[in-house]
Order: sequence, then structure tokens, then C-alpha cells
Amino acid sequence: MNLFYYFCKYFFYIPLRILFLAKVIKKNKFPKEKKLITISNHLSWKDAIYVALYTPRFRHFIGKKELRKNIFGRFLMWAFGAILIDRGKMDMHGMRTIISTLKKGEGISIFPEGTRNKTDDALQEEKGGIVMFAVK
Repeated sequence: MNLFYYFCKYFFYIPLRILFLAKVIKKNKFPKEKKLITISNHLSWKDAIYVALYTPRFRHFIGKKELRKNIFGRFLMWAFGAILIDRGKMDMHGMRTIISTLKKGEGISIFPEGTRNKTDDALQEEKGGIVMFAVK
């Protein structure tokens, strides 16, 4: 359990719900177990906030390793339990970390497009790794 995640989620709950309006359809359909893979398209930096705010339970976000380049980004990624991967190569360490996280019964959130979608298309081509994580 990530205490910092829950502290931020509930401390900032009301202001974030006002700033980041969204409607979750069939929220009662979320599985009750902890092991949950949340998949979302990625249109802006706010998407991670939406996922964290509007979905139940803690989950590890999968992000690019470049997010740890500055000290603030490094702290946030550590504090929120993010798993950072190298998108430029087959990152076996990152993949093992994700699989072991799921085997421990913890959830992950991933943006399968691998980057923010800055096109007019609803979705870009997704990366194939998410299917492997779901099967494992």
C-alpha cells in the first residue's frame, strides 16, 4: 500500500474533482480484487490524474524512464510507486518488475500507446506489451 498515493488522492480529492471533471460509466463493474490492469489512452499529462482519481485502489503507473531526469520528477515517480521503463529498447528489468508487481496482487496503470496522442485520431497504434502483462 502506498501511503503517499492515498494521502494525495484524498487530501486533494475535492479540488481535483472540481478541476478535473469526468464521469465514470459503470464504476461498479471494477473488480474487487487488487490485481487490476487499468488501460487508458493518453491525450495529456492530466490522464494519470484522471486514472488515479476516478479508479479505485492503488496502482503502479508505468512511465518512461525520462520522467526521472530532474529531482522533482524522480521524487514523484518514487513516491507514487511508478515503474519506469526504457521505451527505446527491450527493457527486461522493467518487464520483470511489472510482472512481479502483478504476481504480488498489485495493480498497474498503463498507457499502451507509449506516448501522448497529439493527433486527431482517437487512438494511436498501441504497443504490444500490455497483452503479455494481462496474460501473465
